[in-house]
Amino acid sequence: MASVLRLTRPQWIFAPYWLDAHPDHVAATQLIEAARFWSKLTKTDMPGQPHYPQRILYYYCVHLRLVAQPAFVLDISDQWEQKLAAIGAYRSQFVEGRTDEPPTFLDRLRDQAAYWGWSIGTRYGEPSPAANRSG
Repeated sequence: MASVLRLTRPQWIFAPYWLDAHPDHVAATQLIEAARFWSKLTKTDMPGQPHYPQRILYYYCVHLRLVAQPAFVLDISDQWEQKLAAIGAYRSQFVEGRTDEPPTFLDRLRDQAAYWGWSIGTRYGEPSPAANRSG
């Protein structure tokens, strides 16, 4: 992953918020933070030139029941249908076996996105945590 950062040279990278009930989300954040560190090293045989992305932007996972004041809210109105399609690719986690009585998981997800969109004057929004633990 550090090699990819060196080759693509992003200024920002995204990672799940580090407080999460799913160990794989926590591990993903740890991998991203480690890759950011390793990508700046000079004495290595990794491809590409050393690079250190300016920021890690942490995002809330859809299941996290935490309502904190975000650092910013991103307008996702134009991407809303694409986000639903991506979540639909994981039907076994988010749809199958859950109640189909309203409000469903997808209803709640839409309502949350609509709330955050309302907070910035758009149809749908995605909050980003205010905390930044790695600069």
